[in-house]
Amino acid sequence: MMKKYSEEDIEKLVFNALSTPPEEGLRMDFSAKVRNKLQHQLQRKNRIRFYGGWAFIFISAMAVLFLGLLFLDKAYGTHITKSITEHKWIFILTFPLLFLIQYLDHITIKKNPFRETSTSENK
Repeated sequence: MMKKYSEEDIEKLVFNALSTPPEEGLRMDFSAKVRNKLQHQLQRKNRIRFYGGWAFIFISAMAVLFLGLLFLDKAYGTHITKSITEHKWIFILTFPLLFLIQYLDHITIKKNPFRETSTSENK
């Protein structure tokens, strides 16, 4: 014969069953992980677009500047381009080093372990 449960026993059984998480299916933080992953991909794409744009502007400005110096050199015989070619290693090394310093500074600031963190919790 079947045992008859009181209403209190049934309520306890139901609440115990509802309090345990399901064993199969998606995790509770699945949507948050997907959102964070998509957000990081979008941020990465935006950073590449931003830095690529600045690199294009910089290279274009250098090309226009050098072409302007070539025309100036031909028009007035200033020999600026000759001095640039004599000291080309200064230009070749200086600009990448400046960008490297800027990048390392950005990483250092972004991952600063001494950055002030909030210790208060909202309750």
